[in-house]
Amino acid sequence: MVMRRGKGFIVAMIMVLAFTMCFAPSFAVASDEGSKTTEAKKAPGTAKSFSYDISSKGEMEFSWSKVKRATEYVLVRKSPSGDRVTVYRGKHRSYTEDGAELDQTGTYKYYLRAQNNAAAGKTKTLAFSYVSPDGMYISQEEMTINKGKSRKLHVSWGIDSPNLFAYENAPMGKWKSSDTDVATVSSSGKVKAVGHGECDITFYDVAGYHKTCHVSVPFFGRAAGSMYIENLKYANMESLLASDEMIKGRQNRLNGTLRSDTRVKRFTVKIYDESGDTELKYSKKIGSRSYDLTKLNNAIEFNDLSKGNKTIKVWASNSRGKALLYEHDFKVGGTPARSEKGEEIVKWGLTRRGDPYSQPRRGELNFTDCSWLVRWSYKQGANKSIPYTAATQYKYCVRHHKTVKRKNLKPGDIVFFGGWNNGRYKGIYHAAVYVGNGLIVHTARPLRVTSINIWRAKKYYGRPY
Repeated sequence: MVMRRGKGFIVAMIMVLAFTMCFAPSFAVASDEGSKTTEAKKAPGTAKSFSYDISSKGEMEFSWSKVKRATEYVLVRKSPSGDRVTVYRGKHRSYTEDGAELDQTGTYKYYLRAQNNAAAGKTKTLAFSYVSPDGMYISQEEMTINKGKSRKLHVSWGIDSPNLFAYENAPMGKWKSSDTDVATVSSSGKVKAVGHGECDITFYDVAGYHKTCHVSVPFFGRAAGSMYIENLKYANMESLLASDEMIKGRQNRLNGTLRSDTRVKRFTVKIYDESGDTELKYSKKIGSRSYDLTKLNNAIEFNDLSKGNKTIKVWASNSRGKALLYEHDFKVGGTPARSEKGEEIVKWGLTRRGDPYSQPRRGELNFTDCSWLVRWSYKQGANKSIPYTAATQYKYCVRHHKTVKRKNLKPGDIVFFGGWNNGRYKGIYHAAVYVGNGLIVHTARPLRVTSINIWRAKKYYGRPY
């Protein structure tokens, strides 16, 4: 009996073991399939990285990291006006968009989400501010840099843009060097000369614009490679001289900052007439590595120039020698036609952007206050003299029937801010030059372009030309 029981027990155990071996794999597979089914019902995660780059063609190249459980990705673009467009749906983790699709000024947002058949993951957002431009400018189109030295390039939107104040924000894009063995360029536009030769440094904007600076790195260090003038005074950055046309008897001005790798010994300006004769010469000892040229506003006597076509040349010298840094043609003429005066007033007002504010020192060097800016702009652009203070300027407009309504404002008109209990005419405390498109140029510390609605105040308007 014992032997029988033992045999029966062994047989039973063998049968159980055989049953387990036959059917266990099926259970395991069923368990795995059940796990996968449960897994598929879960929503995907969120992309850990989501970024863009700018191609040399001015296209936006979006890319993002792989998301677990995602079967497709959806990318939605929201324009500044609030319109939403699905620009991509698919399995790839990249998308290239033509920058021509960006035609509005403001903040664009891109929303990325991963999804599968069951659910969608959380949204990843990428946003940037964009300016719809009328053109783009670069601070220098040609420059010489001595080996081992660096220069900073800047790009800006044109001042003809309806969003004129936006020049303060750099365009969105990418810098590239055509030959990194000659010069490299950083993402911020800093160019470093690393080897002898020539190359192009180009900025590509997402809207398809691009601007290039041709860089030369001489075999031996030169004076021209150690000094330059950086002009960031206003958007186009192309002219050191404030205007190509000026009224006889009025001033012009030099914008920009003289910079040098070593101390500048002397700065020299010469103006030639059409026959090539020197009509004006100005020279100044510097003794430092940088100098703000706007401080020479009244020192260089442009107001003594006769009518006609002129050429201005600017030199500087340092320990490496003397170099011609700037040459430009301009014209001295008469008072512009009435139809042109408003635009001329605006043009001159804009050349003062960035100048320091001071009431007691207004008119000295590059100092100004609100009413001095208005008076100076009118003299420069329209050859018109108006009173010295904001309140008396508006009073002058009233007495001479030169007031206008806000709906009739034109570039060059004056906007007065009043309503204060300050004992002045209409309580006026501030004045500005109207630029157009709801913008003004005024001494907002620093002197700059802002919205006409920068302050809540009673406003008055005049056109005293």
